[in-house]
Amino acid sequence: MTIRRAIILVLVAGGFALGGKIAGSAVFAAIFETLRAHDMDAPLNSPAVLAAFELAGMTAGFLLGAALALRWLRREPEAPTPLFVVYLAAALGGAGGFALAHVIDFGGLAIRFFRVGKDAYIFFSILSWFFMMLIGSALVAAILLRKESYDRRALHGAGASALAFALIAGGFAIGNIAARSAENLGHSPSGWALVRFPADTQSFPDPKSIKTQMRTPLGTDRADPNEWRQEADRALLAIGLPDWKYTRDRQLVVTVPDGTTLVFKPPFPANPKLRFGYRAWHPIDGFENPDGTIRPAGANDDYAIRYMITR
Repeated sequence: MTIRRAIILVLVAGGFALGGKIAGSAVFAAIFETLRAHDMDAPLNSPAVLAAFELAGMTAGFLLGAALALRWLRREPEAPTPLFVVYLAAALGGAGGFALAHVIDFGGLAIRFFRVGKDAYIFFSILSWFFMMLIGSALVAAILLRKESYDRRALHGAGASALAFALIAGGFAIGNIAARSAENLGHSPSGWALVRFPADTQSFPDPKSIKTQMRTPLGTDRADPNEWRQEADRALLAIGLPDWKYTRDRQLVVTVPDGTTLVFKPPFPANPKLRFGYRAWHPIDGFENPDGTIRPAGANDDYAIRYMITR
């Protein structure tokens, strides 16, 4: 195999491998979110499982890219390469150059040899990604169009680079969406709650005197009432939540000093998604009687709660 053919093979296969990694993470996210909705995601709730999906996608992508590149390279030497093949191969070559820049880590090399800081590391990394993408596209286009004029090679190389950029941008958009499923893999989320009291509430005891618990069939954990806040004419009690146990059956129980015990049932699956920022208000679910039974809340029971789920 000539050097030119080897360059095309490596760059095209590398571009497919990059796409395969993104596809692997997207497949993982689709399966994981489907299982999460039914509280069946525990077997996949691990960074190692995500890495296995990505590795399988990369491997399949590399092999598919190599096979496709070899098919293109088996064409008769004198036969002109169809333009759509040139653009596709060169765009994939640009993606392969981009992937190669990630593997080499030029930003890390800049830190090692030139002692640059974090900002320079980011600059060198982005610059290397961009130039390696351009070089990958230009090399493949130039090799496939070696019998064409310099102007035509430059024109089609630029077009293929633009296509490579679009492919990479689209791939990373998909990858970023898929990455949301991996934000907290292998870890139990925690978070905060805001309990909204009725407008006629007059007593605001020390938050530490308010007993709060998260009850599940797996055990009871103490929550942490933190502070009182004000929103218009309503008093809000901020509560730090313990780590969420893997069950949908939860009750956040808040007992104020006058003996009133509020019961809220967080409306989340066993492994809730991270939710940075408070979401919608949910009405109170009930009140706990002295005998431990729960009295359902009525329409006039003006308590509510909202949640923020964090790492």
